[in-house]
Amino acid sequence: MLDVSHLPFVHRNTIGRGNATLVNGPYTTLENDRIRVWLDNQPDVGLPAIKPTEMPPPDKAPMLFLNFPNLWQIGSSEKLRVVNVIAPLDDDNVVIYVRTYQNITSIPLVRSVITAGRICSTGGS
Repeated sequence: MLDVSHLPFVHRNTIGRGNATLVNGPYTTLENDRIRVWLDNQPDVGLPAIKPTEMPPPDKAPMLFLNFPNLWQIGSSEKLRVVNVIAPLDDDNVVIYVRTYQNITSIPLVRSVITAGRICSTGGS
């Protein structure tokens, strides 16, 4: 869930931000069991990506949070946040509860579709 380098390719039209395929950094911090990740992707014009150790401190809110052991958040904009809770069932299986919070629309039907909770199960092999 912290593999942010795939975002501009797999999630191109949403959290990947379009054609920003040069993946700089990312800038990350670890404080009190919380990882924060700031993204700084830009269009690829033939320049090398900036290494994580060369990234300047960000002046905006982080895009990703991981609170150990099992709470993950993505703030794709100031108006949209996705929260995942990863709940272990046993040694090989988890349930991921997904909830979206938004301040994009107040139209009841559209709002309920965007913010509907989801449950995903994963299992080991």
